[in-house]
Amino acid sequence: DARRRSEEARDRLAAGEDFRDVASVVSEDGSAKRGGWLGVGEYATWVPEFSEAAFALEVGETSDIIQTEFGYHLVQRVAIDERHLLQIVVRYAEAKGAAFYEVTRSEAEARALTDQILAEIEAGMPFDEAARTWSEGPMAARGGDIGVVLRGELGADVDEAVSGLEVGQVSAAVRTPFGFHILKRVE
Repeated sequence: DARRRSEEARDRLAAGEDFRDVASVVSEDGSAKRGGWLGVGEYATWVPEFSEAAFALEVGETSDIIQTEFGYHLVQRVAIDERHLLQIVVRYAEAKGAAFYEVTRSEAEARALTDQILAEIEAGMPFDEAARTWSEGPMAARGGDIGVVLRGELGADVDEAVSGLEVGQVSAAVRTPFGFHILKRVE
């Protein structure tokens, strides 16, 4: 059954479906929620069969089915895509981590506050000042600086929001399980 599912996934990719979309529904490990993103690693990061196949690929190329002790795999090599980001997180009561920050506002109230913050930034408030004032996350004290992140590390919604941002640009509001995010590309 696992081999058959891998073959079906391979056929979907060959038919032109996006790797992340297929991985999101087919993959049976933690990478599924990240569209198959495993991150960046050295050759010794993974088992030999996996590394041999992955490191033989050119950027944009997808492997055939690989069998390891962990199951069957399809691997796509992507370019390392790094971005230095700042973020503001506005949480609501049902969001992950909200209890730690003692947040009681509703999702609608969080969205309204996010829109207000975006308006303040558009009116000229420095992003780092807005982050220190409103962000409900550990990076607030650092002006929202989350450092350099790789595509895939923060999830598909964030990737989509920042993919077209030029240095200095601010994203629209992005909803994730942690709340609403406003992101600024620094470099």
